[in-house]
Amino acid sequence: MNEDDKEAKSEVIDFFLFFLVNFSGWIVHEILIMDEYSCEFQLQLATMQAEMARMSEENQRLRGVLSQMTNNYNALQMHLITLMQQRSNSGPNEVC
Repeated sequence: MNEDDKEAKSEVIDFFLFFLVNFSGWIVHEILIMDEYSCEFQLQLATMQAEMARMSEENQRLRGVLSQMTNNYNALQMHLITLMQQRSNSGPNEVC
């Protein structure tokens, strides 16, 4: 192998090493970014799950309030019907 071949081979090896070092640095950088996004994603996911749990509890509470209001409305309606029937049965001359 002559001197020119050795120099060319050395340049190729230097370029290859340069490429590997820079490429591996880029890979490490990308992995760190992905980890950062992964951590951010995990935090957002946990936040959303907590918000969903809070909303579910509030929804359940509101269902209970709506159920109570419906029961109260039905009871009031029945009471009104009963009073109206009593009035119609008592005759026109009676005063309450």
